[in-house]
Amino acid sequence: MKGNSFMGCLKSLDPRMRKLLRVIGIVFSFVLSPILCGYPFAYYFNFNVDTLIMILVAGLSFIGFWIFVRIVLSIIDKLKK
Repeated sequence: MKGNSFMGCLKSLDPRMRKLLRVIGIVFSFVLSPILCGYPFAYYFNFNVDTLIMILVAGLSFIGFWIFVRIVLSIIDKLKK
């Protein structure tokens, strides 16, 4: 891992792995947000306030996913030392 910064650990990954993690994070967040909000998945297609709440929750879960990735990468880096 390059340094102790968040971007350093992500830049140390292979570009294909970064793309894969990005896609997994997006799919994970958009599938998880209706479950967390308690709305059906069809609310994504009816644009109203509930859709905005689900998109906000999806964004927060995407950020949480990247924080989780950062923690896992730092643990792996410390175990390698």
